[in-house]
Amino acid sequence: RDVVHNPWLLHHDGTFYLFYMGNYGDGTFRGHRFNQRIGLASADDPAGPWTRLEQPLPQSAPGSWDDMVTCNPSVCRMADGRFIMLYRGYSHRDVPPGHGDILLGAAFADRPEGPFVRHSAPSPPDES
Repeated sequence: RDVVHNPWLLHHDGTFYLFYMGNYGDGTFRGHRFNQRIGLASADDPAGPWTRLEQPLPQSAPGSWDDMVTCNPSVCRMADGRFIMLYRGYSHRDVPPGHGDILLGAAFADRPEGPFVRHSAPSPPDES
């Protein structure tokens, strides 16, 4: 019932970092859809073994724009040496019935392991 998907691989200073989406739930669509978080594992070789690390993007406070779902992580190193994570998310307050807008967030960290600190506000979805 629990699944891991949508991997993003980053290689930095001899270590491979695998960012992913993790779902857990009761086997129903809603049970899994509304329990998605970003996870992280590391290895010295892409063939493993992999070690699960702490959640790189800590759970947001209740009522935050991404308190229900954080998913689809993409991470890269910026010119200033910090790391940026772009991700999608949405809130408990937006569901149901329309499941709310899925917004794009940005978070920053000094190390690939995080913790990533959220930018103050998400970007709205592109309507083009």
